[in-house]
Amino acid sequence: MFRKAFVVVGIQMLIAAVAFGAEAIDLTPKYLDGTWTLRQVENCGLKEFEHIAFHRDGTIETSRHGLVDALGFWRLEDGLVRIHLLASPAHYSDAFKDLTDRFDSFLITVMPLAVDKDAFEAVGAIGEQMQREKLFRCE
Repeated sequence: MFRKAFVVVGIQMLIAAVAFGAEAIDLTPKYLDGTWTLRQVENCGLKEFEHIAFHRDGTIETSRHGLVDALGFWRLEDGLVRIHLLASPAHYSDAFKDLTDRFDSFLITVMPLAVDKDAFEAVGAIGEQMQREKLFRCE
């Protein structure tokens, strides 16, 4: 009888530990702080892929080939990441690759879907265009 009670209590403790460990990770400024890349973590070491740096002071920059190609500000608001970005239209599409001397302001809204320790999935919206991506922490 004692043995059965011990096993039951042990199983209940294991279930509680697993449930506690499965807590959702909150998207906070501290969580976002650092450099991220898109699609797969291996892209962190490849300069030709986009890298996104969220800074603690609320600034953001994106780079490719080691060069910054967009700058702006970000904030968390109601579970969303709101980004005001200054970038050339060439940053978003090869169709505009000749417009490198022109810069526009873009408002981007990012809705996180699944947040893990060093990666998160999200849907980003620029105007009426939406795109789903997975971001991976590089640092």
